Amino acid sequence: MNLSKTKLLIFGGIGLGVIVLLLILAGILPGAKTSTTNPANIAGNLSMWVYGDQPSFYDKIISSFKATYPNVKVNVRSFGDYTIYSQALLEAMASGQSPDIFMIPSTELPAYLNKIVPANPAQLSPFMLQQYFPQVVSQDFVSGGYVYGLPLSVDTMALLYNKDLFAKAGIVYPPTTWQSFDSIIPSLTEISSTGTVNQSAAAIGTSAVNIDHAPDLLSLLMLQTGTAMTNPSTNQATFASPTGFSALQFYAQFSNPTNKLYTWNYNMPDSLDAFAGNKVAMIFDYESALSQLKAKNSFLNYGVAPMPQPASSTVYVAYPNYSGYVVSRQSRYQTLDWQFIQFMAANQTSADLYLKASGNPPALLSLINASLNDPSLSVFAKQALYARSWYGPQRSSINNVLSQMIDAYVTSQSTPENAVKQAEGQVTSIMNSGF
Repeated sequence: MNLSKTKLLIFGGIGLGVIVLLLILAGILPGAKTSTTNPANIAGNLSMWVYGDQPSFYDKIISSFKATYPNVKVNVRSFGDYTIYSQALLEAMASGQSPDIFMIPSTELPAYLNKIVPANPAQLSPFMLQQYFPQVVSQDFVSGGYVYGLPLSVDTMALLYNKDLFAKAGIVYPPTTWQSFDSIIPSLTEISSTGTVNQSAAAIGTSAVNIDHAPDLLSLLMLQTGTAMTNPSTNQATFASPTGFSALQFYAQFSNPTNKLYTWNYNMPDSLDAFAGNKVAMIFDYESALSQLKAKNSFLNYGVAPMPQPASSTVYVAYPNYSGYVVSRQSRYQTLDWQFIQFMAANQTSADLYLKASGNPPALLSLINASLNDPSLSVFAKQALYARSWYGPQRSSINNVLSQMIDAYVTSQSTPENAVKQAEGQVTSIMNSGF
């Protein structure tokens, strides 16, 4: 029987398709390397970029992962400086050479949405995320019903206080409310007859010029008083409100020489240096600052307490500083990338390996619970449970705007209303400027 040329082509195509399918199912062609259910048959060479961490922090996790996925390699590249990291990441994406997995600040997810892929909801849904991580993680890394990132650690701002200066002033306990904070300011402040602040009660009232994380502290005050920082669409800042104005006024009063709570000014040294040198009784900083304090003064006698809250508040608010691991849209191993991220961050054994190597506070709820009685981590762990943040891309630029807002009001260049309104407009412009 003679077959037409068309029929020969059809039968030939079908035959070739069958052969290709058989090769894929056999694992000979690469199509099976990310679809097979047998981890031993999955192969991949994953690249992961991180910042602020040592590559060694991930060594045991990767070794443990390879015990199940022996043909998968994970190569970690670490950047010490976030500015250098973000520029390198931008260039890599522009050239189509993005790392498979990379870190992003928790406040910047909307800026990355078109550059990353979410987890498969069947493997990791928003509901499942809530069972494993504090509420802030869902707020920061869920969009449109999909999970886009997971953290290994959640750091939060805390009150660091000098026990020796407290004892000298006859103060037994650190303040738990902002009202009790106000009440101890005069007892801890020493001002000379010429107006020089010889000893400050707290590093609060000026900008990032000499207060580490001043924008974060002001943001926390706004959030604690119910200020809506952005609109629901996260394309407009909305903190120019009565509560926003009030938060700025409360914050700035501590640097006003005519105010009875005056205790800090622009002539003071950097807040961390002042605390290490016993020049200030209280500062507000993250767990990540503790190693710096130890390096500056290993004999410093200090304690760590939760952030003060408004006396009338029924809901506590802490301010986080953390990052999440996400999967690049350019990656060839997207399913495998997510398998590794979940193994690393959502698995208690793996996450604990990272925490032991890094010393960072936990993000996983089970490890937070295990750290509640840890003398060095308990405050940070507990605060992660009620941490809240707000979206803002290019966070360094936003922090500069907030610092300028503080400066404008403190130096009497602007009223609190005008200073906040101007900052709101500038932050909105940044939010709409893209990646």
